[in-house]
Amino acid sequence: MMPEYDYHHLPHVKVQSASKKALWATLVLTLFFTFVEMIGGLVSHSLALLSDSAHMASDVIALLFSMLALFMATRPPNRKYTFGYLR
Repeated sequence: MMPEYDYHHLPHVKVQSASKKALWATLVLTLFFTFVEMIGGLVSHSLALLSDSAHMASDVIALLFSMLALFMATRPPNRKYTFGYLR
């Protein structure tokens, strides 16, 4: 006798809502520190700070892609994707 696993009916919306909040907070903080490092690097003529701010800018781009993926995953089902975009 096999146990019943019915995990696909769990409420994903709450998890994604928490993920959105965490991603937004991370995006805002990373963007803030990117600008702080960029300004600090320009004022102090520090190549290390400027290069780290460029690296953090690439992190901001990656976070934006994550936000886009999360947005796409929360789209409602339609005729073509009857289970929605979550899967």
